[in-house]
Order: sequence, then C-alpha cells, then structure tokens
Amino acid sequence: MDEAARLLFALNRVRRELHTALDGRLVADEVLFPLELTSAQLAILVALSTAHAVSTSDLCARVAYDPGAMTRMLDRLQAKGMVRRSRSLEDRRVVHVELTEQGKAGLPRMRKAACEVAGLLLGGFSSAEIRELESYLGRLLSNAQPAPK
Repeated sequence: MDEAARLLFALNRVRRELHTALDGRLVADEVLFPLELTSAQLAILVALSTAHAVSTSDLCARVAYDPGAMTRMLDRLQAKGMVRRSRSLEDRRVVHVELTEQGKAGLPRMRKAACEVAGLLLGGFSSAEIRELESYLGRLLSNAQPAPK
C-alpha cells in the first residue's frame, strides 16, 4: 500500500472512531440521551448554528450528505423539536432550515461533548503538535477544493 492510500485509510479510520466516540458520549450524557442524537445529526445542528435559515441544498453541501439522507435526518431532528423547516417565499421549491430554541439551547452541551471527545483523541499531543496537525488538515481541505476557473 502506498503512502497516499495509507493516509486515506488512516483518515477514514479516525473519522469512524471520532463518530463512534461522539455517539457514545452523546448517549452517556443524561441531558442529551433522551434526545437520541447522533454525531451525524450533531454535524447538522452545528452547521445550522453558524447561519440563519439555510437552504437544504446548502446544508447538504456544508456537511457532505446527499439530499435523501439529509431529508431523513431533518425529519428526525424536526420530530425531536431541534429544527424547523419552511418554504422560501421567493421560490417555493427551496426549503429553509433553522434551529429552534430547543436546538439552540442544547448546542453548548453538545459542543462540550464534542470537545471532550476531541480531547480524548488528542491526548498526548502537545499544543504545537495540535497546531501542526490542524495546519496539515487545513492544507488537505484546501487541496480538496476545486481549482478556480
């Protein structure tokens, strides 16, 4: 296996372990447990926390989910009272999604759970190593963006 393949395998494994650990942490939290949140749903909630009334297509792009999966996850989050959907007044084909008050209220605790998991995964790393890793990951993300035309 060449270096690039080993790196991609390692990144995918880290992603899986991160989701598994975060799912476990969300279940272990006595306040978050009744909401039955998953790490995938948390990604949507965090993405929504940075903008107001995002269209579902923009949300799909932000979290890299296909429209079918996004619809199912938004159905679950709406049933839990975490998000609200509304049709655009300008274009009825467009659906906007936003956090409800309940969704906003739960975010600090959800972010705390995510930070605790990140702390576990970064155990033994120095601050300089964490900054270096962040820089490398930023370069990977930058390389993943399409070249300007």
